[in-house]
Amino acid sequence: MERSDELAYMGITKDTPEKDAINYGSCHKGRNCESCSAYCNMGSGFLIDTDVPKIAKHLGISEAKLKMNYLEPVRMYNKTMWRPKLIKKNDLPYGKCVFFNEQEKCTIHGVKPMQCKTSVCNEYGEQLTEWFMLNHVIDANDPHAIREWAQRLKVKKTIHGGELHQLVKDQELLKKILTFEKINKEHKNG
Repeated sequence: MERSDELAYMGITKDTPEKDAINYGSCHKGRNCESCSAYCNMGSGFLIDTDVPKIAKHLGISEAKLKMNYLEPVRMYNKTMWRPKLIKKNDLPYGKCVFFNEQEKCTIHGVKPMQCKTSVCNEYGEQLTEWFMLNHVIDANDPHAIREWAQRLKVKKTIHGGELHQLVKDQELLKKILTFEKINKEHKNG
């Protein structure tokens, strides 16, 4: 069995439709789920572009104010992603999501970020985390992102559609990317 097949056994692939990924990620316990609360106390999910205006509207503030007061930029796979700020204690690298409190739990539950909707603690969680990364973070046209993803694949499994040869179909181009060769314009990944 290929590495990608081990995670794809449930049928979640890079091409799984967003609505299905959200459905797989549905927690029937809602905002009172103890496992979700544990995650919210240890970090926050990354936002996609459509999450920002929804959360700003929910809070009744501008997108600029949301970013300034509640979000922080994080670089990964040669891309800047926004996530809710972490409230850290004792210089730990993790912390509680700024939108979580013990009484209400997730205070933006009705408009929670896509990653929070899909990257859950159920049996699909690991696959859905991969789905999120492949569909909202990794840019297959960015050589730097592909090289970073290649390093990650050395230690972590992925779902169908996330292997290097699946992301970059032109194997000559993939070889050039991985060996840092100069890439001609006619070799763009499409």
